This record gives sequence, C-alpha cells and structure tokens, in this order.
Amino acid sequence: MFKLITESEVEQAALEMLSGLGYDAILNGPNIALYGASPESASYSDVVLVDRLRSAIDSFNPERSI
Repeated sequence: MFKLITESEVEQAALEMLSGLGYDAILNGPNIALYGASPESASYSDVVLVDRLRSAIDSFNPERSI
C-alpha cells in the first residue's frame, strides 16, 4: 500500500535538507505566499520570486547589477 505524501511534507523535507547544507534564511511557503505573513509574490502563479532572484544575481555579480 502506498502512503500519499502532502505538499507540506515535501516542503518540510526540502527545508530540512537545505538547513543541513547551511542555508540559514529558510522560510515556509505559506509565510511568503500571497496572503502570508511576509508575502514575496504578486500571485499564486508566480514560480520565481523575482526580487530574491535579482538580489542573488546582484550579490554574485555586483559589477553587473542593474
């Protein structure tokens, strides 16, 4: 018999793995979702958090920031 896993269980496993790799700015999806405590997207269809991506790219390539 298969045990179905939920999206939140997959997310929690991924967050634990990232934490084990040394990532320290780990947030749960509901917190940064559209109506969460600290929303970072304009809609639920947003796949990429543009502001986070832009900030990461700028930190890797500060001489080329836009």
